Amino acid sequence: MNRVMKRFLLAVGVLTVVCGTVGTYAILSAPSAHAEPCGGRGYPQGGGSGQP
Repeated sequence: MNRVMKRFLLAVGVLTVVCGTVGTYAILSAPSAHAEPCGGRGYPQGGGSGQP
């Protein structure tokens, strides 16, 4: 049981570190590309719902 728990915790830790690193790199490498679709294009279309 100890071996299984250690492997599980190790896998979770590695996944967390990898996801955090990839996410941080993606945000830092392309902040404009991340902000444009969400804030740039999304808000005018959603806010201008009165104009079909």
